[in-house]
Amino acid sequence: MLRLLKNPLPKEDFEQMRRLAVKLLAQRADELTAAWEEKNNITEDHYERLSEGHFRSKG
Repeated sequence: MLRLLKNPLPKEDFEQMRRLAVKLLAQRADELTAAWEEKNNITEDHYERLSEGHFRSKG
């Protein structure tokens, strides 16, 4: 870690690392969301009912 502070990565390498980190975090978030939906029996129909009943979607 200290080496990176003394000799920072080239900008292209840093950008690639940033993109990969975001990709991995998004993948993990998708996995956790899918597991939560499965555990709680949440379906697309459930989300559809929620959107139809939302106060901003009325009128």
